[in-house]
Formats: sequence, structure tokens, C-alpha cells
Amino acid sequence: MSEWRDISTAPKDGTEIIIAGGDWSSCASWGETKYHGSGWLDACDLAHRDSYTARPLSGVTSWMPLPLPPEKENT
Repeated sequence: MSEWRDISTAPKDGTEIIIAGGDWSSCASWGETKYHGSGWLDACDLAHRDSYTARPLSGVTSWMPLPLPPEKENT
């Protein structure tokens, strides 16, 4: 897996990445919410950008690309 990178270098084009801050990590992407502005949104919140529940994550310090999916077995 890739090394952690400074969050200032993370893509802000909607690409899903792994983000971390302190002792937590999450799959997320940069996005805009209707009520709370732009920021790193947990992948679970991506479908709820128009609701009050979608809030950008705070304390994000690092990121890395998602790993490639496993290769499909030929059966």
C-alpha cells in the first residue's frame, strides 16, 4: 500500500481516497454539502450532501490513494 501523504496534496476533484486524522481513517472525497460548505466527506455521506447530516470531516491530516481491487479469478 502507498505511504501516507500530506492532506494539502490530496486531489479535490471528487476522487475517493483514504484520509486520516489522529487515530481514525476513512474512505472519503472532497465535496460540497448544501448546509455545511465544502470539505472532506466520508464515503457514507456522499449520498446525503443535501441533508443536514452530511458534514465535512475535521482534523484531516493525511491521505493515500485507494488500493487496486483484487484481481478477478478465472473460473
